[in-house]
This record gives sequence, structure tokens and C-alpha cells, in this order.
Amino acid sequence: MPIRRGGKKSRIRKQNAAKSVEFLSSILKNNLDHNSITLDSAARSILLIGKKHGIRTNIETNRKICRNCKSSLMPGTTSRVRFSNGFILNTCISCGKTHRFKLNRNSGE
Repeated sequence: MPIRRGGKKSRIRKQNAAKSVEFLSSILKNNLDHNSITLDSAARSILLIGKKHGIRTNIETNRKICRNCKSSLMPGTTSRVRFSNGFILNTCISCGKTHRFKLNRNSGE
């Protein structure tokens, strides 16, 4: 009889991880308290959970995290946003890393 791997526990673990990432993403998305320590902690936790459990974040959340220094990117406070030649240039103030995103002209972003 072969040994079964994964199963119900694995699915429950991934579901719990996805819920955690969704909750932390809502903290980054709303950023109501403007506390940089909380936002940076949420960004680091999203990256760690995603790496450990194989959970991908949506594009909006992914653009708010600097993968170089693992901090949150909030325009005007922790990052500088510029538009250049059809790209959005988002520069992290703490480490200086520049993130480039293609500007989609059809949808407005």
C-alpha cells in the first residue's frame, strides 16, 4: 500500500496561509494608521508566508512591497513615484531600488 502525502492537512494549511496573506494585504491596501512599523511588518510577513506556503499575492499588493529591503512602498512617505516613457518608476527611499511597471494606457494605470 503506497504512502499518501499531502491531503487534507496540506489544503487547510494553504487555505489558512491564503487568509493570512489576504488580511495582511488589506492592511497594506488601507494603511489607515500610517504606522510604518506595522506596514513594514505586514510586508515582511506577506513575503515570508508566500515563500513558505507558495501563496502568490495580487499585483496591487505586490507593487506595494520592496523585495530588496522587504519594506512597504507608500507613495510620498517611503517611496517616490515618477512617470517616464510609458512606465511607472517607483523608487524605495530606504534602499534606493527602482521598480518599473508598464503603464497600461487602456485601463488608466
